[in-house]
Amino acid sequence: MENVEKIIEWLCKIENAAFLIYEKASKAFSGDEELSSFLQKLAEDEKAHLGYMQKAFELIQGSGKAPHVIAFDKNTVEFIEKRFSACEKVLETDAPTKKDIFNFIVETEFSEWNTLFLYVINVLLRSHVELKRAVINIHRHEKSIERFFESKPELSEYRERLKTLHKIWAEKILVADREGIICDVLKAVLDDEANVDCAADGKTALEMFSATYYSAIISDYDSLRMDGIEFYKNAILKFPACKDRFIFFVDVLTREQWDFFRKNNIKCLKKPSQIKDVKKAVIKILEKKSE
Repeated sequence: MENVEKIIEWLCKIENAAFLIYEKASKAFSGDEELSSFLQKLAEDEKAHLGYMQKAFELIQGSGKAPHVIAFDKNTVEFIEKRFSACEKVLETDAPTKKDIFNFIVETEFSEWNTLFLYVINVLLRSHVELKRAVINIHRHEKSIERFFESKPELSEYRERLKTLHKIWAEKILVADREGIICDVLKAVLDDEANVDCAADGKTALEMFSATYYSAIISDYDSLRMDGIEFYKNAILKFPACKDRFIFFVDVLTREQWDFFRKNNIKCLKKPSQIKDVKKAVIKILEKKSE
């Protein structure tokens, strides 16, 4: 337990330092509204991460035991702390550059810092499922960084560096599709956003959904017929909070279907849909914060 406690204490210090760095950087680049807003969002994320670590520390204290699996590596700590210290010094000057903050983001956000964060969460996840939100949050934090660099052609240097770094966690999407066609399409369309698992019927989909957390569930209404609806009903019966994570593909939208989707506030996409519309609908669910 002592080893995990030390990691958590260090992570609390680092998450707080990251929050302060991003908040200060947001103000330093207030002249660039988009960048400033992006940095402020990162600051808010780090504040949330600090809260998760503080909660983890409370839970560890109360449990009295935790597996000693990951070593608290001195070299990793020094590497990360040096980069934090360098960025803090740069922000104390009158002229911090965008390159300084971009380098800091790439060098630290995809380092062992966040891997240690997930290690702590996973140690506690089996007995404290409420911490699953922390795993989702850290991944979305990472994805927001990737999307920012991908949206700027002039930042190709950083995009290339990000491609070589290990993804710490991947969103998972479940597709219920008897014929497998939609699943194949979504695997191609959403490859850069999430891992896609497929189920050929509602029963299998429900079994997979019960065993694994899926950030979004996409069902082909037509090929599954009412089986897809039964899957939805059974899923929300077991996990009420998942009702906002469903998307249905429909061919011809009947009055019965329309009434069902409207009544349950379910997103539906008409076949065929444009790639941008499919990605937009899925990303909206992936980015949706829990209430």
